[in-house]
Amino acid sequence: MTQYIVAVKKPTADLPNVLGRREELACEIISHFCCNAHAKVNLSAFEANSNLATLTLLDKSAIASIEIDNISEKQWEKEIFNIYKRELAVRKALESSFHNIMSAAIAFEQVCYESTNFQEVEVCEDLNIANAFDGIGTTAHEQISEIVIKMFKVNYL
Repeated sequence: MTQYIVAVKKPTADLPNVLGRREELACEIISHFCCNAHAKVNLSAFEANSNLATLTLLDKSAIASIEIDNISEKQWEKEIFNIYKRELAVRKALESSFHNIMSAAIAFEQVCYESTNFQEVEVCEDLNIANAFDGIGTTAHEQISEIVIKMFKVNYL
């Protein structure tokens, strides 16, 4: 089992983004399942006992540790990666659906606004779909994230 320290890249730091396959995997897992606030490209991962990991801990850019071994790497390849891809597809479909509904509603509202008799109709305000889309998929993502965090022994720093 190898432990990695995952850190947010600082614009001034001249650290490599990814050194190898497991470092890339560490960034992918942390980005997607642990802290959606950071894109994978903005993260770096280093073996915990390396000088670079120590540097990220000292400058407080480290956000998590994660353990990856041959078994967990194979689980990622055979099972978790497919779940990850399907979850991303659902997220993209939700974003697209939300965009399509809002575009249609805005066009509908514009036609009402430009009319003589229906200027007061507020289509978008009555839709209130933002909250409906927030709840779709969230539970599954949280449940999957909890399992992944346990499997890879993620610790937030």
